[in-house]
Amino acid sequence: MDVSEEKGPQRLRPRLKLLLATLLDNNGSNKTCSSIKRPHRYRPGIVALREIRRYQKSTELLIRKAPFQRLVREVLEVHLEKKENVLDLR
Repeated sequence: MDVSEEKGPQRLRPRLKLLLATLLDNNGSNKTCSSIKRPHRYRPGIVALREIRRYQKSTELLIRKAPFQRLVREVLEVHLEKKENVLDLR
């Protein structure tokens, strides 16, 4: 196993990679940090709205049937126990 293959980030963020490349550029060019082209970013909420539309259109199950069924049964048991306790107090 090579030393370079050990721990560490698999890939640097694109912006950080560009910044490091610019700062480590030793050929005499006068690049500044402001001349680095930033990667495209959507405004907050745009991607969330896109995901909402996508999942509203689809009919796929987001949670598998068996775990969801267990969860519903557990919630129902708790609800029925509380209801029985209320009836016992009357």
